[in-house]
Amino acid sequence: EIEELQRWLKPLDCTSDMIAAEDGFTGREWLLGDIGETHTGGKAEAKAEFAGEIERWRTDGTAHQVFWIAAAPGWGKSAVSARMAHAGCARVMAVHVRKHDQPDRHDAGRVARSIALQRGTQLGEYRTLLVEEARRGPTLDDKNAKELFQTLLANPLAHVIKGGRGPHDRHVIVLDALDEAVDADGRSELLTLVSSEFGKLPSWLGLLVTSRPEAPVVRQLSQFGVHALKADDPRNLQDVQTYTHNWLQKQDLDVTARKAALEAVLQAGQGNFLSVRPLEAAVKEGILSPDK
Repeated sequence: EIEELQRWLKPLDCTSDMIAAEDGFTGREWLLGDIGETHTGGKAEAKAEFAGEIERWRTDGTAHQVFWIAAAPGWGKSAVSARMAHAGCARVMAVHVRKHDQPDRHDAGRVARSIALQRGTQLGEYRTLLVEEARRGPTLDDKNAKELFQTLLANPLAHVIKGGRGPHDRHVIVLDALDEAVDADGRSELLTLVSSEFGKLPSWLGLLVTSRPEAPVVRQLSQFGVHALKADDPRNLQDVQTYTHNWLQKQDLDVTARKAALEAVLQAGQGNFLSVRPLEAAVKEGILSPDK
């Protein structure tokens, strides 16, 4: 059935980019803590002190179906999305990662196809409905993004039996780097689809979105609330410090030199993983010496 759906849907595959994004992942317990854990008691355990912000949102029972992470470039948004896909796979039903140099990944219709297949691999009753639709013979190539959303997601999911799923145990779809889908004029079919159509899906489905806090995204997603994450957030600074400390522990440096290197890297990185990682790579390749 899955092979049949692959031929019908012609989905995108973001697996290699998710693996690359998660390389060297460090920290983020305050955001991702308890992702992937199973709770039999529902809301009480899920709100335990060790649960991160995303897990608390996933299980808090509120009407907010969208959790939007807005952060500057280099903060590590794609790494968070990749970790969600792997560590939280029991509840994360689909992940889509965008790249600015791959236009197909900005296409709202292709995204709907990709999400449909990923959900179909995990949710048997939903897959059955998709297969029945595919065998009726309709072509998808003539449908616009909104029609694909209705055909592949909204309509079949409306007929899926709730079966214990609910706002205290949301299943999650992850869309990474949504700002990459916005064109030079500030328009994005995918962004419009998310803001206008996602609320039509069952309440046991949630959407986690990451993006830069750019005006078009803010304008269309502000209705859902925003979790603005900044480089100077003490929790983020601690994560970067932990990552840098672990890297420098592997270098042939005495205690004094290691402490000086840590301070220098943290000052240069300014809480941004995108600044720290190239420094690490340069040392690994012999371009820079760790004692300099």
